[in-house]
Amino acid sequence: MNTYSTTKNYDSEFCGSIPLNFINLIQPHGMMMVVNKEMEIIQLSENVEQLLGISPEQIVGKKFNSILKEEDLEGFEQKIQRRKTYDNVPHVLHLKGTEETLRFTVVIHFHEQYFLLELEPLKEVTSDITFISAYQDIKNIIAILQQSKGLKEFGKLAAEEIRSYSGFDRVMIYKFDEQWNGSVIAEAQDGSLESYLDLKFPASDIPKQARQLYFKTPYRIIPDVNFTPVKLYPIVNSITKGFTDISDCTLRSVPPVHIEYLNNMKVHASMSTPIIVDGKLWGLISCHHNTPKHVPFETRYAFEVLSGLISSQLASHEREERLLHMSKRRELELDLIDLVHKGKELNSSIFTNSDTILDLFGAGGIAMVLGNDYHHRGEVPSEKQTQELVKWLRIFNKDKVFATRSLVAHLKVAEAYKNIGSGLLAIQFSHSPLGFLLLFRPEIVHTVKWGGNPNDAINFEDDKQKYHPRNSFKQWQEKVEFTSMPWEEELIGVSKTLRTVMLEKMLIDLQE
Repeated sequence: MNTYSTTKNYDSEFCGSIPLNFINLIQPHGMMMVVNKEMEIIQLSENVEQLLGISPEQIVGKKFNSILKEEDLEGFEQKIQRRKTYDNVPHVLHLKGTEETLRFTVVIHFHEQYFLLELEPLKEVTSDITFISAYQDIKNIIAILQQSKGLKEFGKLAAEEIRSYSGFDRVMIYKFDEQWNGSVIAEAQDGSLESYLDLKFPASDIPKQARQLYFKTPYRIIPDVNFTPVKLYPIVNSITKGFTDISDCTLRSVPPVHIEYLNNMKVHASMSTPIIVDGKLWGLISCHHNTPKHVPFETRYAFEVLSGLISSQLASHEREERLLHMSKRRELELDLIDLVHKGKELNSSIFTNSDTILDLFGAGGIAMVLGNDYHHRGEVPSEKQTQELVKWLRIFNKDKVFATRSLVAHLKVAEAYKNIGSGLLAIQFSHSPLGFLLLFRPEIVHTVKWGGNPNDAINFEDDKQKYHPRNSFKQWQEKVEFTSMPWEEELIGVSKTLRTVMLEKMLIDLQE
């Protein structure tokens, strides 16, 4: 077990700076073509030779319709013209190889100067019955999830149903916190893989740029983590004069460090789908498998539907919680307005009712500094320490309402009174004379369970350029000190109202 003083930021600026969308490599389970507005192929993946039996050199510069079966041409051109309707929607095309015509699914990505095609071979005939079956499965899963009560039960059912439908060995519901660390809040698996339920993972595991790409692709799939990447030919896009932006593409290759990460997890195939709530990345549906696993299109698009459902259900749960918080906040505001206006002066209004205020804010102590006047109730730092804190707030903090659960992270000397003041909610209600109302919360020492040591998340080699992920995901515990319970969002809102009421009270006192 390790002990540290404050909550550390484990996000990685280094990993987040790697241009994942310009890597110029794809996974080999499909091929890619870049077609200009005249429908000439200007770039394609080198594995076209394995799939169609034609070398890249032979195809570049030719019209796309030269390899397209004639009866598909009209429908394909209509899809190109109706780009808004067909963007990212898969279609089936027949492409002519040297020996036979092969069926491919194609997803068209529309760029300003060119079209980018992702093509995957269809080895089996997909019948209407398969799609009907997939539709029925989705309907059943939706019906089950809609019966759940609360986030915990919802997450558990979602993981179980998705695993049952997809056949993955392990399915996890992964939630991000405010610092982009992730926690596994639900898990379903067959026991063949290590359990990560309730463990936390550092933000560097899914760095900033990787998180941003989840807004561009409905899912991220790696059928075989030990694949050999395929290059694009030619290397440079003749239109952009650089690497082609493949950020929208699910065929996009995977950085070696992530492959190493999955191998360290003993995972051989993975698929992840974003959970987006109110336009923000809330978390992921993360799936792992012991062996390479091909996931058919029906399953992938079912994941899209389920991801949308889960996102909407989570949004609904959070809206309900917000409504409850808003209702509670309004009650607090009305109580405080009444309390402040009852007293003859501001300080008597506050401290006559200090027990009520402490209870409402869940604080252990309250202090008020107004010029040379000082009042307090409950457990607070000494008057000298409080005056030093006020000086620091006046100089370094520009917010009228300042809240932190770890004052030591901002002010080192606060370590001296961590037992009573690890958490601070400070309301500046006057400039002249300087006035602050301070609410303190005590230290709550707690343990965070991590999936491996987060301090070893990124390990650089001697050249400081090459780096590796941690090789162990066994539970690693970290003891967190100098932190209090977090200040709830509704209390921050109530504090702003309290500040306004205190200003009004001061003006009334001056006039009387």
